[in-house]
This record gives sequence, structure tokens and C-alpha cells, in this order.
Amino acid sequence: MFKRILVPVDGSERSLKAARLAVELAKTHGAEILLLHAELPTEPAFIDVVHLDDQVRAALAQASRAATDQILSIAAAVAKEQAVPATMHSAVTTQPDVLINQVADEQDCDLIVIATHGRGALGRLLMGSVTLRVLQASTVPVLVVRTQS
Repeated sequence: MFKRILVPVDGSERSLKAARLAVELAKTHGAEILLLHAELPTEPAFIDVVHLDDQVRAALAQASRAATDQILSIAAAVAKEQAVPATMHSAVTTQPDVLINQVADEQDCDLIVIATHGRGALGRLLMGSVTLRVLQASTVPVLVVRTQS
């Protein structure tokens, strides 16, 4: 039924729980996992006001890349433990929901398994919900893994 399952991961225990469930599904269906991390830009939005020298920019980019690599490696280990094929992908974006849906379409994923942070109505209003925006725009089925706060 499933051939390629997209799993967005952010390094939280919630996203690892979703990854574990996705790996179980992949193993059952003989599918592969595509792990995705949406990396936030390292340059502040107010970059025109504050001057950052090249060394600071390079250090920020290197730290962000290292964090991304670690997040993806931890999630990949979950798949490896179950002998499920997994590939890793990341991109810098300020709109993770758009990236998730774009990658799902471009990589021919037939399921997205994503965690929700379980915020209440006020939290969603103030902070928004990547998961909700993925659900609203996705062209493939989305399995939302709800976890406790």
C-alpha cells in the first residue's frame, strides 16, 4: 500500500515518536522512509540593521548544519534498527509546511507521518500549526501522531 513515507523531524521526542510509527508502517508495507528536516535560516530577519561578519555567519551556518545532521542521524538510526531503508533530506526555509508538502509531491511520497505538538486553540492561534497547514495543503494522506505536551 505505501512505498515511500515522508517523516518530518525536528529533533523533539514527539517527532521521534512519529518516526518510530512510520518505521513500523514502512516495515509492514515494505516501504522506505524519507526523513525531512526543515532548517530555519541562520541569518536574522533584521540582517540589514545588524552587521554580521563572515566568520560569525560561517559559524552560525556550521552550527545549524551540525544540528540538522544530528537530528536526521538520530531519526535514521530508528529506521536502521528495523532494517527499513531511509534517506535524509533537509532544506533551509521559513515555511516548513510548504517544504513538507513540496517534498512529498516531488519525491512521490504516498503518506506523510507527522507529529503534532498538542497545543490548545490559543496556542494554535498565537503560534500557528505546521501540522495543520500541512493537512490543509497536502495532496497525499497525512497521519498525525498526537502526543502529550
